Amino acid sequence: MEILHEYSTGIIHLTKQDYIDFNIGRGDTEGIVNHILMIDGIKVAAFIREQPTIIKLSLRSKGDIAVNKLASDNFNGGGHKNAAGGAAYAKLEDIINRFKEVLPNYIKASVN
Repeated sequence: MEILHEYSTGIIHLTKQDYIDFNIGRGDTEGIVNHILMIDGIKVAAFIREQPTIIKLSLRSKGDIAVNKLASDNFNGGGHKNAAGGAAYAKLEDIINRFKEVLPNYIKASVN
């Protein structure tokens, strides 16, 4: 897990190899994104996982931070203001970096 203190954000990512190494099955990670959001001071949670052919994101937020907008604008996704998801055909590292790159815009938008 990585905490971006300046954006009150927690990120967990899993690679395809993590699924193999730790014998992670379908459903084993259900709700993990919600656990990130339970950490004191965290307002945005991201669970980014590498599937066989696609990268999937689960996003949660508190308050006025619209993760559905972040997901739809950047990751072919959508959902509700505080619970959204998306996916992209790219490298895991690129998606993590993209998330970190665009995140500040959505944090700032919630303050305005």
